Amino acid sequence: MKQKRSSGVILHITSLPSKYGIGDFGPEAYEFAEFLKKTGQKYWQILPTNPVQEGSGFSPYSGLSAFAGNPLLISPELLFKDAYLEAKDLLFESAASKEKVNFSEVIHFKENIFAIAFKNFKASNGLGHDDYQQFEKSSSYWLDDYAVFMSLKNKFERRMWTEWPETYRDRDPHAMASIKDELKEEIAKEKFLQYIFFKQWEALKRQILEMNVHFFGDLPIYVGYDSADVWSHPEYFKLDENKKPYTVSGVPPDYFSETGQLWGTPVFNWELLKEERYDWWVKRIEQNLKMFDLLRLDHFRAFSAFWEVKHGEETAINGKWKQGPGEDLFNIFKEKFPHMPFIAEDLGEIDDDLPDQAPENWRNIFTHQSLTMSMSNNLSLQVIFGDFPVILLKGENE
Repeated sequence: MKQKRSSGVILHITSLPSKYGIGDFGPEAYEFAEFLKKTGQKYWQILPTNPVQEGSGFSPYSGLSAFAGNPLLISPELLFKDAYLEAKDLLFESAASKEKVNFSEVIHFKENIFAIAFKNFKASNGLGHDDYQQFEKSSSYWLDDYAVFMSLKNKFERRMWTEWPETYRDRDPHAMASIKDELKEEIAKEKFLQYIFFKQWEALKRQILEMNVHFFGDLPIYVGYDSADVWSHPEYFKLDENKKPYTVSGVPPDYFSETGQLWGTPVFNWELLKEERYDWWVKRIEQNLKMFDLLRLDHFRAFSAFWEVKHGEETAINGKWKQGPGEDLFNIFKEKFPHMPFIAEDLGEIDDDLPDQAPENWRNIFTHQSLTMSMSNNLSLQVIFGDFPVILLKGENE
């Protein structure tokens, strides 16, 4: 995927101005797109758009789903425009600072208007509309499990899925059939919110493409433990018989931290994923490429080798390097996504202990895009020219 020299701006959706306590897909997003067009920018880079929760600090890098969208980004004004809300529903008063998102206030407000919008959607026979049914069908791989997961999470007062009754934790077929019937309204509402999220997103994306501006997305390599993905596919992660992770993710000690970073998310069972030709990962990439024209692969070096720490350790010091899927995974990506619209961190000579995984061999298969990131404010980087396109960023986006 050849690119001419161009520039862009990183601004996550939540950071847009808003009357409703958090940036969203409403008018301010379109105004920012106009700004990008007028200033000659070609890319709008954002952070992951996955659903977030308080237990993980509302971080999009440890979301509730690797596939679903964050309902908090849904625009109340666009719901009003579509006649799912009345003007009186849009009243939002906040005593919080306008410089930061007060998630508790935003969640309370939006859950109320979402309930009203869903009621009106049903009253207009929205569940029977062709476009809604097409969305439900085309997204069933992840949507069905996600909607049930969120409905159960609400039923059990937002507790982690490992704290649910065992029949739901372990997805007992009889218990699941019964609870789907009991929670059918809640499940339908969760699907409705995803339908609206992607409807509003796609409208915004179409608009910025007409301006010759492209969305530049961000894909976290790991997924949150308390997520629909781990609950519905525990076999794809290194979990014990009680569904607890026996190893977790992190990075070793370096000049940023003498104890390393203990992230605590489950690590992948790459052996099983390989047996299935990485089907879950292929579907995950497909989902993201429906949204983004370019996709940054966060913590790219973990595809080469990843730092694995025994669960229960207080720091990341005692971890070990484990070999990642490497070229095997990216050969499948090249087969499925020939244009390879990916951006990767170029971390230099990082795998001398795994010669077959060395960066120069990676570049032989990953020639379409290469991302060199500056650390802090240091822009005096050695840039790789020649056949390898490079993107320079001033500091990490996290």
